[in-house]
Amino acid sequence: MRKRATCFVLIGSGLLVLSVCTLILLARLTRLLEKTHLHFHENAKRMDTLKRSMPSSKSLLAESSNIVTDRASLIDLRTRRNRTEVTDPRSTYYGLVYKDTNGLPLNRHPVKTFTKLKPNWMQYFPHLMKSLEQYRVKNPSHDPDLYTWKTSILSVQSEKLYGVGDTLYAHIQAKDILNRSKEYGGDCFRARLIRKGSNGEVVDGIPCQIQDHLNGSYTLQVPLLLPGTFTLEVKTSVALSIEGIDKWIKFSALPDHKGLMFVSRLTTNETVECNMHLNDLEKYENTTLCDYSNPRNQERWYCAVPPSGVCSPILYTKIEKLSNQYLVFLQEDMPKDYGQLNQISGSGAKIKVIEENIDIYDLYQKNNDVLWPTGYLKQGKWISFKQTETIQSMEEARPCFKNKIIYMLGDSTIHQFFNEAVKDIPLVQYGFNNITHKHNPKLGRNEKTNTTFYHRTHGQPLQLPGPPSDRSYISDVIDNINTGGPDVYIYIAIGLHLLNYEPSFYVHRLEGIRNSIKTYLKKFSATRIIIKGLNVTEWPQEWQILKLETILKRMFKDADVLFVNLWDYTTVLPLPEYHPLGDALHKQALLLFDPVCHWPK
Repeated sequence: MRKRATCFVLIGSGLLVLSVCTLILLARLTRLLEKTHLHFHENAKRMDTLKRSMPSSKSLLAESSNIVTDRASLIDLRTRRNRTEVTDPRSTYYGLVYKDTNGLPLNRHPVKTFTKLKPNWMQYFPHLMKSLEQYRVKNPSHDPDLYTWKTSILSVQSEKLYGVGDTLYAHIQAKDILNRSKEYGGDCFRARLIRKGSNGEVVDGIPCQIQDHLNGSYTLQVPLLLPGTFTLEVKTSVALSIEGIDKWIKFSALPDHKGLMFVSRLTTNETVECNMHLNDLEKYENTTLCDYSNPRNQERWYCAVPPSGVCSPILYTKIEKLSNQYLVFLQEDMPKDYGQLNQISGSGAKIKVIEENIDIYDLYQKNNDVLWPTGYLKQGKWISFKQTETIQSMEEARPCFKNKIIYMLGDSTIHQFFNEAVKDIPLVQYGFNNITHKHNPKLGRNEKTNTTFYHRTHGQPLQLPGPPSDRSYISDVIDNINTGGPDVYIYIAIGLHLLNYEPSFYVHRLEGIRNSIKTYLKKFSATRIIIKGLNVTEWPQEWQILKLETILKRMFKDADVLFVNLWDYTTVLPLPEYHPLGDALHKQALLLFDPVCHWPK
């Protein structure tokens, strides 16, 4: 009996322990289910919000006539998530180890802190520095009547008979709005020697070079390369005078939105303001910011701290237009006719040039150490001194692209030429292409000719909507290109999205790109790298663009790259806006792709 009782006691104790364990297990399971249920609802809520603010999956996978967005695009999405190397040749990430360094807070990177450098951009403008010093001494009150005006005088010997091979010299005396001669330099003049056809379009033209004597007088010179009767045209505006340039410099230096605000949605479903100089804005003084700067090149990018206090990864960025502050600046800080480009007095002089038996290219070789243009327009076609041969059409160029890999990195102006290649080579394009996802990484492929084109846009600031994966820094992309050789070409275009920022940011960006090119060429020295220059436009901020063009040319002057100068070309044929269109786009495409057929020796 005692043994049986002991046995019952042990069984009862075991059942009690089992019951307690079961209760504990059930309690834990209940809590786990509650947490999973809560997490599910939070995610559902977050995804519902994101669906409303982000492009739909249908819109992302929408097909167009020459865009493939099936398996290859899904591979891209998977790659973007896993950041692994892609081996499928139809993927837009094929040939690259994808590293999404943009959009992550700095504490997610191995590098925790670094010094964000601010180079001195004025080192590239020694003449401008002297002119500004003179101007600020002689016009301390910023008298608006002292702006350079169309009363400036062009003096040239137009009655003289010139021959092909001669150099035409002319004198410009800058005068202000009250017709007084100026005593300091720094003004910009746009000058060209042109001949128009019967339809009024420019068929022949040569860009003129101008030397500033820093005393209000300027020497214009232009080599006479074609026979015929030409018109010497010289223009300026108050926005191109030293007084206007001083205003532009101060405008760029303002730590302000310039009328635009970058707004990002974070993974916490919070919306915050972001910008390259957010730490300089008055409303963020003495406040902590989320640091999304790029660690590779110390590129600044800050966002406001969200209400949660968590600096989580960026999901998507868009632009909000606050005001047309650019126009407000022009209207309030510039004289009335700030945007009007006027011919100065004496402009329009006729220059007669007779035929001479001269080898123009040989003449250039003997004079390339003096002020000479990089080319000239002949019968509507640009003749470059940098290349002795040039392609006449994209059809003619098609064989040149066989077995070539071409990377096109940069803003929408390089994207235009990617689209031209897709159309004219032709290529099958892979990658999304809609209004909310327009500049994501793309690939163009021609299996028959084994031709591959890649397009990558540049990093922030980028005035286009999209996720961080759409805006990799050019230096990061070059670091990850794992192929090279004489059949690999890398095109780079950057500038317009940094137009109204303090120019030191642009210098810093180019320093990083130049460094990545130098490192890359140590591995693949035979790869061809092309820098695309900027265009002259009819917009009032021409000096803003010239400023970036000058920095771009000087920073890559001694680099192992080919610089495609479009400034001289568009001095003869200026664009109405930033993007070349129609025939202008086609002609620039021939210039840009010509090195693939005729790489300069």
